[in-house]
This record gives sequence, C-alpha cells and structure tokens, in this order.
Amino acid sequence: MQQFFNEMYKYLPETNTHFLELRALQNELPTKIEFIKLFNAEQGIKSFIQKHNDTYSCYFGIAARNNNKSGAKHCSYLPAIYIDIDCGNIGHKKASLLKTKEEALNFLKRVNLEPNVIVDSGNGLHVYWLFDKPLEITPDNINRGESLMKKLSGILGGDSTHDVSRIFRIPDTLNHKQNPPVRCQILTENYSTRHTLSELEQMVANHPLGKIDHKKIKEEYKYKIFGNVEVEDRSAADQSIITYLSGIGFSREDIYSIFTYYPTTGKYLERLEENKAGANAYLEHSIDNAQKYMAENSNNCATVSTVTETDPNESTTVTNDSVYFYTTRGGGVGYSFNNYSCTPPRRENLTNFTIEFDDQVKYKIDGQILSKFQGKVNLADNTTISFDNFSADCLACPAEFKKYLYNICGARVAFIGGDKHIIEAIKQHNRHTKVITVKEFGYNDSRTEYVTADMIIDKDGIKQVDTPILYDDVGNGNYLGFKTVEEIELEPLCKYIVEELLTWNEKKVILPVFAYTFLPLIYPFIRQVVKGKPYMMIKGTSGCGKTMLIELMQHFFGTFKNLESWTSTTTAIHIRGTSYKDAILAVDDLKSQNVNEYHRNQLMILLQNYSDETARNRSTKTLVVRDPRIIKSYLLISAEDLVITECSTIARCIVLNASKQERNVEKARELRQKQISFKAFTPHLIQFILSQKNSLDYCDLFTKCHNAVEKICTDNNLEGDNLPRLINNFAQLYLAWNITYSFIKKHYRGELLDKFNESFISVLEILIKDNFARIQDKKSELQLVETMWDMIEMQKLSLLDVTRYKRGGFSPDQVAGYYYLSANEKPKVVIKLSHVYRLVKQYLRTFQEEIGHSYESIKNKLIEDGKISITPSGVLSIGGESERGVYWIGDIPWERFGIVIPVSANGGTNIINLPLGNVK
Repeated sequence: MQQFFNEMYKYLPETNTHFLELRALQNELPTKIEFIKLFNAEQGIKSFIQKHNDTYSCYFGIAARNNNKSGAKHCSYLPAIYIDIDCGNIGHKKASLLKTKEEALNFLKRVNLEPNVIVDSGNGLHVYWLFDKPLEITPDNINRGESLMKKLSGILGGDSTHDVSRIFRIPDTLNHKQNPPVRCQILTENYSTRHTLSELEQMVANHPLGKIDHKKIKEEYKYKIFGNVEVEDRSAADQSIITYLSGIGFSREDIYSIFTYYPTTGKYLERLEENKAGANAYLEHSIDNAQKYMAENSNNCATVSTVTETDPNESTTVTNDSVYFYTTRGGGVGYSFNNYSCTPPRRENLTNFTIEFDDQVKYKIDGQILSKFQGKVNLADNTTISFDNFSADCLACPAEFKKYLYNICGARVAFIGGDKHIIEAIKQHNRHTKVITVKEFGYNDSRTEYVTADMIIDKDGIKQVDTPILYDDVGNGNYLGFKTVEEIELEPLCKYIVEELLTWNEKKVILPVFAYTFLPLIYPFIRQVVKGKPYMMIKGTSGCGKTMLIELMQHFFGTFKNLESWTSTTTAIHIRGTSYKDAILAVDDLKSQNVNEYHRNQLMILLQNYSDETARNRSTKTLVVRDPRIIKSYLLISAEDLVITECSTIARCIVLNASKQERNVEKARELRQKQISFKAFTPHLIQFILSQKNSLDYCDLFTKCHNAVEKICTDNNLEGDNLPRLINNFAQLYLAWNITYSFIKKHYRGELLDKFNESFISVLEILIKDNFARIQDKKSELQLVETMWDMIEMQKLSLLDVTRYKRGGFSPDQVAGYYYLSANEKPKVVIKLSHVYRLVKQYLRTFQEEIGHSYESIKNKLIEDGKISITPSGVLSIGGESERGVYWIGDIPWERFGIVIPVSANGGTNIINLPLGNVK
C-alpha cells in the first residue's frame, strides 16, 4: 500500500503545499475527514487507517489538494486517469454490467489498454493509468482528463466516476458495505511504464473499441453485450445483438470489434479459440442475416426502437427490439418475434395480449428472496386487467404462467407461439420494470430509521416516502402508520394528550398504560440488557372502559376500525403480532368464556414465546430451517378474568386493575373523535429517540431504572423466585415513562405533566406490590394443596380413616385420600393426587380460576418441596391394604378437619374420629 502512494505522487512538484484528503465513511456513522501533507505522508496515512479501519471504509482523494478543503476547485494536480468498474450486485445501487470480478479481469486483459494498477475494491475494480508527470488542474486539462475517463468508462463498463475530485478506496483497507467486511487489495501493478495525457488519448482513439459510440447503445443491450443476461438460445441472442447494432448504424467492423472484445453470449469467443475461420463464418452469416432483414423490412422498421404502422381504420404502435415485438393498441395487440431459423427470417405471432409490469416487489421470507409483479394485461378488445400478485415463479414455469392468466383473463387470452419465446418477449419488454424491496414496518436493522408505508423517520426528520411493507392489515379495515389527512401541530396535540387523555382514567391505570404504549419504540435500544419483554393486561369488569382505553392507545400507531380479539386463534394473533413490529398490538376481550382448556395452554405458550422472543422453528421439506415467526409487537390486553394461571407466565405480565367509573359519555365521544390524530404524535417521539441515541446511553438509563425498581422491592421486603422478572418489567415501564415525559416536556408548558411525573413513582410502587402479590398467590402447587384442604374442611372432599372406609357409606369420587394409624406409628396418609387434581380444577372453575400447571409438573414440585413421596410401582400399602396414590409426608392441618391425634405417654398415638366425610 505504501508503494502505491509513493508511486502515485512520486513526481509531484517538490513543495510542501500539497495535501492528501482522507475520508472515512460508513452508512449512518458521521463522516471523518482529515487532510495531511503529501510530503512524507506515510505516517499520517497509517494513523488514519488505524483509527478508522475497524468500523469505517477508508478513502483517499486521488487528485492532490492545494489546501485542506474538498471539491474540484481545491484540486491542484491529477496523478492518474482512473475508472471504477462494478461487478455483481452486492454493494451497488443497480445491477453491474459485469457479473464477476473474474469476468472483469478477463475482459480487461482482452481489451489490453495497459493500465498500471488494478485494485480489487471488494465489490469491483479500480483501474489506474499513471502519468509520467502529474497533470496540473486547469480548465482545459480538467475537460480533457474527464472526457478521457468518460470514454474509458464507456468502453470498459465503468461507473460515473470521472470527476477530478473523486475519492477511491485506500488499498489494503476493509470494505464495510457487507458483513463480514472484505479487504480492498492491489491485484496487479506496473510502475515502470507511464503515460502523458496525449499518449492515453491517442491509445484510446486508436483502439477498435475507441472508435465506437457507446452512448448510442441502449442500456438493456449493454447488459447483453457484456454477457450479463441469461439466455436459452445463444445463437438467437447473438442474432438479436447483431440485428440491433445493425439497426442503429454500426458497421460490420464495429460488430466484429464488439464480439471480439466483449463477452456477449460467449459463443463467438469460444469458437474463436477453437476454430477462428468457423467463428468468423458464424459471425459473417449472422451479420448477413441482420442486414438482409433490415433491407427487407426498411419500410416498417425505419427505427429499431419504435415503428408506427398506419392502418386506414386505426393506428397501431409496434415496439421492436429486433427479435421480439409487441403491439400495444389496435386490433393486433400481442407479441411477435423474428424467427431467425428461417431463411430469410420471418415474423411470427406469439400471443393476442401483452403484459406490462409496473413494479417488481421483492421480499424475503424463510431465507428466500421472492418477487411479485404489479401491472396489467392488455387485451385485443382494448380492455386491461390489473394485477398485483403475479409471482416471478410464473416466468420460470410456463404452465403456472398460463394457469395464472387463464384465472384472471379467462378465455380471452390465446397462446399462439412457443412458451419459451412468449416468456422471453415478456421479459424483454419489461427490462426496465422498477424494482421495489419490501421492508418490515418499524426500525431497520441498524436502528437508524423507522419505516412505515408512507414515511421514513430518522434523527434528522420525518420524510414522506412510499415504501412497500411486508405485512399490512388493510383487509381488516386497519391502517398501521402515522400519515394524517391534514397536518396536525404537535404542541396543541401534546396539550390535549396531557390534559384530556391522561385525566380520563385513574392515574394508576392511565399513566402506566400510556408509558407502556411507547415501550416498543425504546425496547430495540435496550434489548441486549433486558431479560425479555412484558405484556400488559388491563383487567376489570364489563363497563370499566378497558376496551376503549386499549383502543385509544392503539391509535398512536395508526387508524384502526377493528381490534384483534381473543376469540381469534393464537395463530392469527401470532401472525398479527409479527407484522406489528415495534408497535402496539391491542387484543381485546380475554375472558373465561372465550378460552377453553386447549386454548388456555396455547395462550400461555404464545405469551411465553412472546416475552422470551422465541418461536417454534420449522423446516421445509428439504430440511431448510425457516425464519422463526417471532412476535415483534408489544401486546396490550384487555381482560375480564386473569385466565392465565401458570405463575411464570403471569410474572411476564404487568396487570392493571381498572375500576368501574362514572361514565362521561360526552368525554368518551370526544376522545374517540380525537384519537385519529394521536398517530401524529408518535413519529415526533421516534425522531426524538433516534436523535438522542448518540448522546444518551439507553442501556445505562435502563440500569438506573432497574436500580430504582429494585429499591422499591427491597424497601417493601419483596422476595420470591419470580421477582427478577417483575423488576425487569417495571424497569422497562419506568424507562418508557421517563423518555416519553422528557419528549412531551419540550412541547408542553403546563404544570400538570410535572405533577404526573412526581406521582409516577408512587403509582409504580402500588403496581409492583399488587403484581407481586398476584404472583405469590398463583403458585400452582400451593393453590392445589390449599384448595384441597379447603374442600376437605367444607366436606366437599373426604380424608378417611381407611378402617371407616371399609365400613362403606362413602362415594369414591369424593374421597381425597386415606389415613391409617397403628398403635406405634404416626398417621400414614395416601392422597389420590390425580383424582384431587381433577376435582380441584372443576371446583376452581366455578370461580373462574385455574391451576394452570399440568398434573405431572405439580406432582414433581410437591416431591421437590418434600410434601409427597412415591414408590416406583405406584402402589402404596396402607393398613394392610394396597392403594394407588402418593404418600403425603408434609404437614396436615388435622384440626381443620375435626380430627384430633393426641400423642400418648409412651409415644404412640390414639385416633379420635369426629364426624367427617359424611358428604351427601
């Protein structure tokens, strides 16, 4: 690398006034620019690379600068002529003319324009021709130098990099356009031969390709000439190129030059290596065919691109690319082609319709790139049929293509010619279809912008940009996005939110749910330090306003006609949750009537996967693992009942208890009318979050919120297995409130917001204690045991002396277990645990409660806690009898059941049976 710079600037006039511009660039990161003196620049270049190479792509200005400023007017000497040749599709805004670097190097070798240095830039080639003496920057020299670079770029398929102030990558540095980065490196170098500007101009002018006007060649034919188009019939493709070139006035000599140096289909070059005479005969025959065709069709092919044929009754436009034609209006609508297998060639019809693609929409699902086209079918009766779901697969499968057209057009379409030609004609005449890449709603991968269907939000502002989004919910009457019909001012909207929305419900409900609504916008910046994301449940009886509340919050992310409901399947909710990325998904009406046992288990799996950001991995039939469908939204749930009973699932939740309030119908109506403007608030908050991310460490702020919540738990002596989840949940909620408060504070001048802020920590403390108590109450194994003792005490179940059981009079279905006492033993107790589990579940459901855990998990927990023991056979002996069940070895509240077991003087026990178990 150092030799490269030494040789590049070796012959600059010896003065200390020349500067080298160094620049570090990388996507959203701020640009770094340094100017160093070219006199003894080695250390400065090394230092610049060491500082920036790990995260930035490093560039240098090829022309020497006369001061420490950028731009053409600050350039002093140009040490070389240069071009940039893109290869492949990675890292470029459009497809390159040359497919690979190997093809580009072979092409450069074949053209033989004697460059001094070729550099592999990572995604292409930088080619330099060094001057024997640097070219002084004058208006005349700029014009000559840039004209020569344009000419070389046209010949060699280079990019538009002919300005004298151009920067190129520094050799031996990293190209960060892809991940992992690739190294920019010198491939060939020759510093012994140098050129004057005049010598280079003459060399290019004398080259066979230098005599050709490359500007006359249409873009689509440049791709053909550079061999970057897939073809099935190479002879027909070559004939297409030759006929086209003949039509725009290229001579036989020009065509020979193009086929000698450019890749084309490769057929001529392959023959040239094996049999030069045969190759030239092939080319001669093709040129003769083209010229004969041009002569015979000179009347209706005066121009190759568009020909207008006049009919006495109607006008028909025929577009011609020398192989495939199409008629777009008039009675002759359809495709046709030149059949070069005939002598002379003749035009043959292919269809009675044409297809126009407006957009090609690309998206990625399960690791595969898929495309759908939007456009229309033009029919012979002058009608058109639009479509927006034409799969690109149809262009690879004629049978699928025909099936699709028959489905949308019926019998009005006719396929006259061969499938291969029809597909090629459609592709040929839609080469310039606009390609649109579908994006997901929400933040991009680098979290530098937030994308919706109609805007892109970044740290600098909100831009109105149409972007196709992978999923939408329009079919349900819902619009996910922030665009409003009319412009809404932010300050009055903030005032309304604080003074009207945040006063509509009690503070312990409205403030937390408002903060939670914007947690999806903050979570991506703290994901690496949190332990899962919470869901929020607003629980209350019918009429407490919980549905309206979640509807109001959902409108901060769009306009919604319908809320998702828990009457939907969990799969439907999962899909919707995946599509509402970095947004709220409000799901309404969770209650026992809507959830059966199977649904409840699926629901708990859904919520656990949601919180842990996991999903069931699936594979294709070829054993390729598909992308997991992770729920990327934040769930906001309204519920009448808790329904969920499994402790760790509840611990992933923030539950708010909404109370019935006096109904203010007028205020509710006003809020519903105003909610359509709430979405105008959110993009400004997103911009605020993005603009602060470089100055604020959101992870550090989360840690501070975590410490504050942890202190609340310590001060209230809260301890338990699920306490870390609880702290994690409320730390996120506290962070969301602080950031949202800081944003609104910039646009609201009243005192009410500060009062809300002062009371938020006390609201948080109330919620933490309430949610902690709920987690403790819902330990499933404790709930089972306590309910069993309660049911025995209420004589809904029986704990029987096994000897009394033998006397009969008891229903086996109502027996929880048996005890037996011999003269010298403590009571031996067997519990029919699976039987009890079933009966307790039935009893709890009358109170709309559930155990939640499976029988096996509860049994294992009771063993672990030292409450029960089992034998490998599962058959237990009691009182000389064998009973199935488990030994109860934990404490038993005998006195609650009216059973007194006094201890005798000799250590034995006597049993006194009080009336028990006479359940009718």
